[in-house]
Amino acid sequence: MPRLATHDAKQVDMGRAREASAELGDDKVSHVTVRQESHGPGDAFVVPGGHTSGADAGSTFVIFSPTEEIARVESHTMQRPQALFSSPR
Repeated sequence: MPRLATHDAKQVDMGRAREASAELGDDKVSHVTVRQESHGPGDAFVVPGGHTSGADAGSTFVIFSPTEEIARVESHTMQRPQALFSSPR
């Protein structure tokens, strides 16, 4: 049976959270640990449709995603901000 040990997985520091991920069969499995809250009392923020507002510090969660589909999503997620912020305003 495939397994994921976080210390053996690819580690990505996302600022307020840390992701340990690996491909297990046809799925990408990510173990995310939230280090600090995304939003706190008195913060003003906008959360686009389809996204949650964050997680409490100390939270951990596991995400199972079909490898091929999540690869397309992650590629777009990385390219879209570059396109938005590199174009003249």
